[in-house]
Amino acid sequence: MCLLLSYNTIDFMRNFGENPFATPKAESEAEREKRLPKLRGIDFSASEIREAIEADKPLQISLAFPRRKCNLKCCYCYTTEHVEGDRSIQSERALELLSDAETLGAKNVLLPGYGEPFLNKEIWPVLDRAAALGLHVVIFTNGAVLDHEKIERLKKYPVTLVFKCNSIDPGKEDKIAGVKNYTVKRNKALQEAIDAGFNKPDENGDVHLGISTMVYKDNVADVI
Repeated sequence: MCLLLSYNTIDFMRNFGENPFATPKAESEAEREKRLPKLRGIDFSASEIREAIEADKPLQISLAFPRRKCNLKCCYCYTTEHVEGDRSIQSERALELLSDAETLGAKNVLLPGYGEPFLNKEIWPVLDRAAALGLHVVIFTNGAVLDHEKIERLKKYPVTLVFKCNSIDPGKEDKIAGVKNYTVKRNKALQEAIDAGFNKPDENGDVHLGISTMVYKDNVADVI
């Protein structure tokens, strides 16, 4: 099971006391949408979903990023032995597909972690094209290669960052990732993103920082 949350939902749930997703009897749909944190490009309101259905337009598209390269060896990963392959689309085709997505009416593009996107230099032209087309990009990353310079550069783009976070225990997380000292690098990058304000609500109340957790028997206690 994969659990995906906006970063500030964690503190929100801890402080709320009761189940924050349970709608109070007198609360309207609009009030509930305003109360709950939303992860930009991932969470959609009921009205957004209805509008997309009525207009026959996709809310988001998913793009298998060029060149499957990854610096981790996660025990649950199904991305062909964690090595670079040639079955993903070429970067030129990726740029064309972004234009197709905009024509179809999509507003959001997912880079779902088909490897680690930030190991590929092609990510910056993809972000440039997406920004020019008015598309918001959700990037799934393990965070290990993100540093202050890259985070600052990302602030200039319409993006949401979703960090891999399978455990708060460094020893357990490193074991899951298959790489020693991964967690230290991930945590540093995550803090950089927080310091850069990705977890702060924008003008629409959406946040741009989330975590993705693969829940299974070895880490379920951390999640609960």
